[in-house]
Amino acid sequence: MSNDARNATKSILMHDLDMVHVAVVPTPPAAKEPVKCNLEEILKPPAERKAVKELRENQKMGHFTRQMIYKRTEKEWKSIPKSYPIAPPRP
Repeated sequence: MSNDARNATKSILMHDLDMVHVAVVPTPPAAKEPVKCNLEEILKPPAERKAVKELRENQKMGHFTRQMIYKRTEKEWKSIPKSYPIAPPRP
């Protein structure tokens, strides 16, 4: 922002009754990094993309998903026949 534009903006803000404090802090212009094109990565199917793999590995499991997994394992556990050995009768 040029000095004239900065001074004009500051004077407008100083006269605004809603503003409590107005300060202008000069910052050096940031160096822009060149844009990297990752079209090849974007065109891959989701199963092969690196970003999707990272998301799936680090994803947070929702409450209902966790509940469904719990119910499924509970059903599997209940479906397994559990027979306890019966001790032979004592003489």
